[in-house]
Amino acid sequence: MGTQFSSKLTASDRSRIQEGITRARTRILGDAGLDLKIKPNKIQSDKIADATIREVLLIVEKRDLFLDFEQSELFSIVLNWLRELYSDAQFNCFQGIIKKYNLETEGNISNPVPRISAELKTLTGATDKRRAEKFRVAITHAAKAVLAYVISIPEPGDLVPEDTQAKIIGKKFGSLSTKEIVTKYIEGFIGEVVNKIISSSDPSSESGFTQAAQQLTKRGATKIADKIISKIINEGKLNDNKGIHQIVIAELKLSVNI
Repeated sequence: MGTQFSSKLTASDRSRIQEGITRARTRILGDAGLDLKIKPNKIQSDKIADATIREVLLIVEKRDLFLDFEQSELFSIVLNWLRELYSDAQFNCFQGIIKKYNLETEGNISNPVPRISAELKTLTGATDKRRAEKFRVAITHAAKAVLAYVISIPEPGDLVPEDTQAKIIGKKFGSLSTKEIVTKYIEGFIGEVVNKIISSSDPSSESGFTQAAQQLTKRGATKIADKIISKIINEGKLNDNKGIHQIVIAELKLSVNI
């Protein structure tokens, strides 16, 4: 048996998840939802996304989803690592990270992203305890989602000819806000957890409902992340990794009980 959370699901769980995915769609569209040719509008899509995430989490919470996540230390560890990248980009022109990870040496200078990703992999697999965490893959994915977002934003206007790719990434990172970084991290985590559970219920992607549900997962994850970040800010926890972790847990539980 694998170590990731989805490996805890039984055949019965997987069947119930598929039923839940269909139920979420028909709850909004009625019997017409059984026809995948029926395309929901934006409002309906939002409602289906919310219902799908609730159905999925409601089923898997019985497998200690929230308990496993509460026990995670890696969620805060990786978020802190992202903060270190951000802080160095903001206050040190990324020079500390460039030196620490050798981002301007031969082999890394033209594309430093694989080197940064390798450091993330090392961080999440540094100990047996971290490697055994049930949400290690989802947490890693969430951090990569933040890095991908950083890379995707337009180049800042203060570039100079001698700026290396690492310095450009640093300037992009430094142009963001803490709120943006935390939001993307939470969004990436929730989206990956739900997507992984959905895909594990239908490993061969034989059901069109599975594919439709996965396409909507990001929409639902974004909505939940926005709600969570508002609560984090309201409670003054934006710079408190453990506080953020607890709020994410509380809001996911709430999304199941609504």
